[in-house]
Amino acid sequence: MKNLRKILVSVVLFLATIACNNTEKQVQALIDEFDKHLPIEYGSELVLESCVFDRQNVVYKYKLPEVAITPEEVEELKMTIFNEETLADEQLRHLLTLLAEGGYGLVYDYSDYKNNSIAITFSPQEIKTIIEK
Repeated sequence: MKNLRKILVSVVLFLATIACNNTEKQVQALIDEFDKHLPIEYGSELVLESCVFDRQNVVYKYKLPEVAITPEEVEELKMTIFNEETLADEQLRHLLTLLAEGGYGLVYDYSDYKNNSIAITFSPQEIKTIIEK
């Protein structure tokens, strides 16, 4: 009975590891594909320069070539990133679902022309709340 319990625990841990690795691979594949299309300019005020997955977070790195940013803007930006329009994007929803399942976060890293930088971070729990809307 003791050996059976050890075997069951080992199988459960093995399956959990496979599931986690599969989610990680899916996230990495999405980011690799998306990164091929960068940089993306959104007018003259915003450029998405890169997107990376560091095994804890997906990090979008933006440059604001003509606009200065302040730390006071962080909360306002955070509340406006995910709206009906952005959440209607199936690829974004799929990525958010994978992040929530894998326990990964999401970071929007903005730097302006003065080299000021702010990061807007969404924890895995915040992502779960967002996709449940």
